[in-house]
Amino acid sequence: MPRGHEVLVVSSNLRWPGAHYAMAMSDLQHGRTMPAGWHMEEGINTCRLEVTQDVAGRLFLRGLGGAIRKFRPDVSMHILLLTPMTFRVASLRD
Repeated sequence: MPRGHEVLVVSSNLRWPGAHYAMAMSDLQHGRTMPAGWHMEEGINTCRLEVTQDVAGRLFLRGLGGAIRKFRPDVSMHILLLTPMTFRVASLRD
């Protein structure tokens, strides 16, 4: 816990760089999909969720509402502001 704050990173279970993944990662041994679920990654609580739909690079994640409700954040920070996931998380606030 950094400085008394509990942090959770919620992300998809896909490695980047998206559509160009095969070309960029062709020399690595692992695929694009990572295990879904709750993990500790580099000392940070991480929840990786399966992608249910990819619309022009905008991902819809299975279990997003449940993960946010379980963690009950006081503050949330989003990358790529105008995405379905950002609006979904905002709608879950108490």
